Amino acid sequence: LVKLEIFRTFAHWFSLAGLIFIFTFLFVAPSKQLLPSFKTTTSDIKAARDNPVFVIVLDEFPLLALLKNNMEIDESRFPTFAKLAQQATWYTNATAIASATELALPSILSGIKPSLKKVRSGTHEQYPYNLFTLFSNSHKIHAVENSTRMCPSHLCQSVIDIPFKLLLEDVYVSFLYIIYPKDTRHKLPPINNSWIGFMRELDKDKRKTYDFSQRLNKFETFTSAIEKYPTNTLHFLHILLPHAPWTILPNFDLYGFYERDGLPGELDKTQYSIQYNHQWTDDSWATQLSWRRELLQIGAVDALVEKMLEKIKSLGLYDEATIVIVSDHGAAFIPGLSRRYAHSENITDIVKIPLFIKYPQQTKGKVDNRNASNVDILPTLLDVFSIDPVEELDGISLIGNSNRSNETEMVQEKYALTALPDNHQSIFKNHIKDKNALFWKPAWQGVYHPRDTQAFYGKDIQELQVQKHIPNGIKLWNSNLYREVKADGKYKPVYYRLTTLGDDLHSKEILLSINGTLVSHCYLFVHAKNDCAGLIDPEIYAKFSQQTLNLQFFSVKSYANNVYTVDELLDVGATNAQIISTNNQESIQFNNDEIFPIKNIGAPFGGASLLLTDNNSTYLIDGWAGDTVSGKKAEKILIFIDDKLLSTTDTGIPKNYLLSRYGHRKLIDSGFQVMIPVEQYPDIQNHKIRVFASFDQQSWNELNYHISPQRELFTAFNTKNNRAFPINVDAIFAEKLNQAGNKNIVGMSKIDAFGENFDLISAGDWFPIAKHKRWLGKEAFIKLVLDKDVKNPQLSIKAKPIIYAEINTQQRMKVYINDKLIDEVRFTTKQTMTVSLDTKHLEKEKQNLLKLEFPDALSPQLHGKGNDTRNLSLYVYDFKIE
Repeated sequence: LVKLEIFRTFAHWFSLAGLIFIFTFLFVAPSKQLLPSFKTTTSDIKAARDNPVFVIVLDEFPLLALLKNNMEIDESRFPTFAKLAQQATWYTNATAIASATELALPSILSGIKPSLKKVRSGTHEQYPYNLFTLFSNSHKIHAVENSTRMCPSHLCQSVIDIPFKLLLEDVYVSFLYIIYPKDTRHKLPPINNSWIGFMRELDKDKRKTYDFSQRLNKFETFTSAIEKYPTNTLHFLHILLPHAPWTILPNFDLYGFYERDGLPGELDKTQYSIQYNHQWTDDSWATQLSWRRELLQIGAVDALVEKMLEKIKSLGLYDEATIVIVSDHGAAFIPGLSRRYAHSENITDIVKIPLFIKYPQQTKGKVDNRNASNVDILPTLLDVFSIDPVEELDGISLIGNSNRSNETEMVQEKYALTALPDNHQSIFKNHIKDKNALFWKPAWQGVYHPRDTQAFYGKDIQELQVQKHIPNGIKLWNSNLYREVKADGKYKPVYYRLTTLGDDLHSKEILLSINGTLVSHCYLFVHAKNDCAGLIDPEIYAKFSQQTLNLQFFSVKSYANNVYTVDELLDVGATNAQIISTNNQESIQFNNDEIFPIKNIGAPFGGASLLLTDNNSTYLIDGWAGDTVSGKKAEKILIFIDDKLLSTTDTGIPKNYLLSRYGHRKLIDSGFQVMIPVEQYPDIQNHKIRVFASFDQQSWNELNYHISPQRELFTAFNTKNNRAFPINVDAIFAEKLNQAGNKNIVGMSKIDAFGENFDLISAGDWFPIAKHKRWLGKEAFIKLVLDKDVKNPQLSIKAKPIIYAEINTQQRMKVYINDKLIDEVRFTTKQTMTVSLDTKHLEKEKQNLLKLEFPDALSPQLHGKGNDTRNLSLYVYDFKIE
């Protein structure tokens, strides 16, 4: 009884402690400032006008890019911005308040400069009086934020999706802040840098990352949504454009691929002994190449802004609208200096930004040379709409004659102020002249063909003096991208990268020809001495659209009297191979007649997924390869489509999660990626894809094929033991049956923790597709191999059908074995159905194809029942074959 009373007392006080902790976490701990507010913090003064407002914040956009030598906008490359300057007010001396997005965005939205002593996170609780709350009395809010959370959820109708595991982690960290002495809290994860995921701030690999491949979709979705809102709406978009990575062409075609060194020529402070982050090497070619790609992506931004303005005009909103287009900060492309951290030599390129404001009923352009800043945007809008700012702002209104004597100083990453030098105008003009001298031709010809290409561009390779041909002299990255390029395709391989092989290369310049015509060149990098990269004018692909492309590479030995003396470097990737089978043993046969066996080492050996990415322009085969027992990573990867070699590549892409899952640090760099333009295989779900890896290129192991839950899936792989089996886009699963005695048993309960239990996924026991892992679509496939002693197995499914009373009353499931219909059952409610798989229809010890067909599957979106575009039939609770 005494022990029981003690327990009761402990339980009583422990429950009170829990309540006290929750109260402290919500209202006392430092994390309280990050929690969403449930009360409206707005000005009490209603806006004088309820006209529409558009605020578009671009990212890493230097004003330098737009300008000609006469300080006007280059209309041949950027016609929309040139037209905007004729219709809006262009603040030509606008500067950025900070060089980092996490500092600049909160200032743009609040009108308050970043603090040098204590940096505030970009949340509503940190900045209660901001663009969204101050306009909320008079305007609806349509906001897309990427690096801030300053629009309260009750205004922006946002959904906060917090995984329970993440919530527990954050509660634990907040509890530590309560019990730790103040002088030791610096050892804990920071809780004022983000509003969720405190623990993961310590692990950069676990932080939520921005999906750069969907930037076009984000902008176009934002533009399309404008018509859904009333006239009195504040529309806000922060988009990471033209921010790197540079993968978008001015006509919205896409290009590029993963590079292990990120932006070639730019060094990361965590990996190199350099003073500043984003620092360029002393490599003028690498820096120039990135500058060219930045300009091309700004061309895409120009076209996106044009589409948005045309949308606004088509809705009759343009005349009365206030439209703000601005950048958070710029970027510098000067060898040896930082892209983002300002010095006296590069600060003008980082701090000077585009700022355009089209005021209500403004029809003529105006150039305003005042010292404006992006911190002035909110004060200006409040002035236009006669809204009380509530608190004192650092920015000034650009309405009227308000002015500041000097440009605003810029807050740097280390929270130090950096002022423009006295001669900044002359420095800026010199940078403009340097840029235009390099990219001298009008429009995009000057970007694809800089001045140093005049000597060779367009010439026939017959004019070259070729001294020798070097076999295996070069390797072209992702060579499969260049096999077939369609002029009307979404993906254009305008960017190439190659690695020179061997020690007898005496030149740093490489010429590239396509079908006998010289079209590009590149110089070996300083940081990667055997690599170089360059650009190809996409018009070349239009010229050769009906021809097979033949790429040749030449190492320049000398150039004199308008003649190049070169060595031809033959591409090692030109090797061909195919999969052959002899006496039930599969092997890979190369074009030199060498044959190497395909083996299965037994232990989990890597995995591969096929994803549809980059605005549906490319498939991405993403995976890793290595021995999980020894920890040794594979070196070479072969990818086959329909038993013919598509591509060869190397491992080396970091996959940090492999360390925690298998305990081998060497496996981290075992990742690989290969891109396939959609135009090459538009019906890829009807093709067989297989991926092999090797340590020594003497034998090859086939990888496991699994489904990545992180991104949209177009098709699926089956397991290596069952070989590659294409799954229809509407299918929901493929599985390999485990053997248990004389029965083959699969239970869905084995993998409820999908996404966490990597071992099961890698082994290929069960593969749900997409994030809704239990929905079935129009059809599903199972490969079934029965032992000779198994008799009359049964298929059992417990599921709930998707039924809308006015549309359907049931979901039929037809069961086929080897294309023969054996049964049909009907689901009308949540129930369990059993189908006998008669062995007379099954072949023992051979692969049988079990197909489930759902003729009544339907798309909720097509019937006005939601946003899900997939064809759905059953939501599965349990699935067994036994």
